[in-house]
Order: sequence, then C-alpha cells, then structure tokens
Amino acid sequence: YNGVIILKREYHTKQMDTLLSFLKSNPDKHYSVYEIAENICLGELGKSTVYRLIGKLVDKGYVRRFVKNGTKQFVYQYVNCSHLCSHLHLKCVDCGKIIHLDMNISEEFEKKIYSESGFSVDEHKTMLYGKCGKCN
Repeated sequence: YNGVIILKREYHTKQMDTLLSFLKSNPDKHYSVYEIAENICLGELGKSTVYRLIGKLVDKGYVRRFVKNGTKQFVYQYVNCSHLCSHLHLKCVDCGKIIHLDMNISEEFEKKIYSESGFSVDEHKTMLYGKCGKCN
C-alpha cells in the first residue's frame, strides 16, 4: 500500500490524479466542487469534470461528502486510507477540523451503543460534530 491509491484502470486518468493529489495535499480541509475547481492549478479541471470525478471517488470511499454547516451545499474531503477503517471521526463545527478518534476509544463507544440499544454503528459513515479544543 505505502500511501498509494490503486484505482481501476478506467478511473486512473491524469485528471483523476490531479484531483486526488489536490485533496491528498489538504487532508484536514473540505472543499465545494467550485472551490476544488478554483484551487487546482490553472483551471486544469472544470466544475463538470470535478463533479464527475468526485462522485466516483465518493462511491469508492476515497473521499467523504458532507453538508456544509448551515447550508445545503456539499463539501468533500479526502479520506486517508490508513484511517479509513476501525475508528470514528470528530468534526469541529467552527473550523472544520477532522479528528480521527483513537481506535480503542471508538471500539468502546461502539460497544457501549450496541449494548445499550442493539444498534450497530457504521464507522465508515459516522461523523460526530462538536467543537475542537482550539475552538472551545
């Protein structure tokens, strides 16, 4: 693995590499499609291309999609594959920082929820919202 994402041949294009490179270089930030298109060097990717590619990356689990606080707009963030499994994520509602919760704490939390309610948490789709230490 060594931090390299292996995509099916049909998705491995220069445009996909450009998009992934941009998102990977900003793993603690989330962007709208417009912001992604604006931030990629010299407009290499237009909004329609970003929409098409970002949907594929979300479907594959390489990128998470969130609703931007207080809006109906979607924003996107790269998911570090080494952090993809086995833990929950915390998101600051003020600054947008994503915190990867320790695996042991996540497991305890999930077990407690299950024992209390019989509810099984899907850590791949679970984000807890609050305020980080800096914003508190």
